[in-house]
Amino acid sequence: MSPVSKGARRVNRQELAATERWLLAQELLSQVRHPLRNKLGSVRNAAFFIRRSLEKSGMPTDPRVASFLKLIDEELHTADRQLTSGFGGTRESASPRSRTQLSECIDGALVLRAPPAGVSISVQCAEDPTLWLNAGEVIVALGCLLDNACESIAGAGEIKLSTSTKDDCVAVAVSDSGGGFSADSAEHAFDAFYSTKPGHLGLGLNLVQRILADYGGRAVLDSSVRGANLTVLLPRALAKPEPQLRLQEPP
Repeated sequence: MSPVSKGARRVNRQELAATERWLLAQELLSQVRHPLRNKLGSVRNAAFFIRRSLEKSGMPTDPRVASFLKLIDEELHTADRQLTSGFGGTRESASPRSRTQLSECIDGALVLRAPPAGVSISVQCAEDPTLWLNAGEVIVALGCLLDNACESIAGAGEIKLSTSTKDDCVAVAVSDSGGGFSADSAEHAFDAFYSTKPGHLGLGLNLVQRILADYGGRAVLDSSVRGANLTVLLPRALAKPEPQLRLQEPP
């Protein structure tokens, strides 16, 4: 299917794939960060207790013991910092925000997640605002929804993608002609590591929700109708102009 926007932005598959890998890596890290930091803290406390006990005992010890205990503490502290800050920089440095048309994000998602043979996609853009966001992240989020729709169809079928305005939000709805969600899967759809498909990590919809939350948005699931029906909601407040630097006139 041809792109729906007429913008000059060039969609780069490699850049989008790199953004997706980075986001998934950070999502995996976020899921294990808290329990791992607790474990590292316990080991640091134990190493500190052993060192202080040896110092207070007054017993002669191999001088290398103190050096090794110090090394253990330093390495654990470094690991804790890496878990806290993440790997590979911040999200903003990986994909800075810019003025982006919503239709450009839809174009990118269609490039990143082109449907398989037998699956057709229809696109209707009733709203196409210019938003201040990380285009790559929103493309990945929409791509996850397209992935979900294709898996729901599992063969020949149709996907409908449309944009509209709901209250103070810009909505992007993705619906399909597949089997949809069961009551149980709908309840846990956005949970991390939840999947009804063997071999899947179950991070797709969880990642979508996390990306949107950083913009004050969210994804909602409507399981009352046939097929999988998921809607991305982004605040219209994101349609603010790009900050401009004010030049001071010389005195």
